[in-house]
Amino acid sequence: MIERFRAGALCIAVIAVFVVAPGNARAQVFGQYSGAETLEPNQHVFGAYLHTSDSVLGAVGQLRLSVYPGIDFGFQGGLSRLHLIGRDRTTLRFGTDIKAAVARPGDSYPFAAALGIGVGVEASDEYSAITLAPSAVVSRRYLLGTVNVAPYAGVAIAFTRTSLGSLDGSDVTLPVRLGSEVEMAPSARLVLELQFLFGNDIGDGYQVVAGVHFPF
Repeated sequence: MIERFRAGALCIAVIAVFVVAPGNARAQVFGQYSGAETLEPNQHVFGAYLHTSDSVLGAVGQLRLSVYPGIDFGFQGGLSRLHLIGRDRTTLRFGTDIKAAVARPGDSYPFAAALGIGVGVEASDEYSAITLAPSAVVSRRYLLGTVNVAPYAGVAIAFTRTSLGSLDGSDVTLPVRLGSEVEMAPSARLVLELQFLFGNDIGDGYQVVAGVHFPF
């Protein structure tokens, strides 16, 4: 139990350091909330996550599963309270993605790497955004005492079409994810993630995500 507490505290401290770093650009994204390791066929994971920043408060759920070795895919959906152009909006978020392993950890190579692509939609009154985002992620698993910790780093190129009132536009943004999964119990893993959102001028330059994975 002490090892689990220390591992969780370490991840929270790392995330806190990054939160105080300045964000230069603004966008809203949501995605895999995990590292590069893919699920085995017939494995499933349900996740629930809280997004927060200066202008966003949202909740998202995810179901991930696999039917083929080295490939898994997910479905995400939820609600968000978004502050845009001096006005608060409640938005509906939903998306899907697929992730394929390109490197698996072994005795001589401890890292896992994966490539993926996702589609996300966010919609509200007089606002909508649809995003297509190819991505890459690298992770490494550590054993701290009896606790598994898997920090990861990911990057995507997000192509977004946005409609806000009478204005329409297209953006190319660069979301960067830094996070970690901590196995608190065999049936539950804590997830902490910071998203740097380099690209356009809607929203904040970062989001903090906290959640839980439930394998089943």
